[in-house]
Amino acid sequence: MSTDISPQSELQVAAPASVQFVGFWRRVAAFAIDTVLLGCIGAAVGAALGNWLFGVGQWGRLIGVFIAGAYLVPANSILLGGQTIGMRLLKIRVQALSGELLSLGRSAVRYLVFAVPFFCNGLFLDLHNAPYWVGVLAGVALGTILVIGILGDTYLLLFNRPSRRLLHDLVSRSVVVRAVSPRTAVQAPIALAHIGVFAAIVVAIFLIGFRLVQRVGAGIDLRPLERAQAAVQSLPGVVAAGINDGTFTTNGHSSHVLTITTRMVNWPSDENATGESIVAAATGQCSTLTAFDSIRVVLKRGFDIGIASVNHQKVLSKGPGEWCTGVGPKSSQSAVSAPARVSISPN
Repeated sequence: MSTDISPQSELQVAAPASVQFVGFWRRVAAFAIDTVLLGCIGAAVGAALGNWLFGVGQWGRLIGVFIAGAYLVPANSILLGGQTIGMRLLKIRVQALSGELLSLGRSAVRYLVFAVPFFCNGLFLDLHNAPYWVGVLAGVALGTILVIGILGDTYLLLFNRPSRRLLHDLVSRSVVVRAVSPRTAVQAPIALAHIGVFAAIVVAIFLIGFRLVQRVGAGIDLRPLERAQAAVQSLPGVVAAGINDGTFTTNGHSSHVLTITTRMVNWPSDENATGESIVAAATGQCSTLTAFDSIRVVLKRGFDIGIASVNHQKVLSKGPGEWCTGVGPKSSQSAVSAPARVSISPN
């Protein structure tokens, strides 16, 4: 009498008796390898696109989203065995809770849940033409996304044991296991305690952030800084601009400092002349500068596509009298008319 054993049956007999979940360091190491690989690809893309990429500003992150998705979505799906290069080197794979490898669509959902907070991290909101309540809601929403996606994943990676399933695993009903594990159904529920802690943190951050932004907005008039930011950003060759009006204390001495940060498409041939034009656009007239002890102009040039970034910068710091040399009054009304001491800075 002969027994017919299918390839799937042979796999089940030869495989270990139970699924082996992946530990903290092995999963972090695989992620680090993939991050370095994507960073190298991003740097090559940045070098190839050159000045064009310098001029797109934050929109360059969409390029990073596409590149990372083109790598991670197929790799984590049935097309490439559920393994990125980092996973393959660390001998781990991602699979569905039911045991099969992820379909391409399911892998795309898993990627998007991961990508949204990852690529939103470090974004700045340029909403000076929008109503104040829009800025408040956008800031709270962005902060909540970052808390859920980054801090939430960190919490789950540390404490959601033994499976260590992260947010994108939970949404896509997937799990990361050792490559030698059998492709069978996995029981990996998340403890109710983790859900409770996770939800409490999210709600607390949302309420605190909303209240903090609300109080800051009620006590400070942002319009002078918004006008100054818009004026600088309208200058030729400026991709993004930010204004920071604040007081810094060193060795018991306080200084009122105006910092103007600009991201440039091309590096200026005359840095001092460019700095004077920026100061003039932001302040409107020299008489306004006497309110400050120092004015700093930060010139930046580079790109950021999320998976790779290059930044060159130079800081020009002078007293009010030095900036006024050769500038002269530009208008009868200054853009920055009163100290506001808030930060609106580009990444």
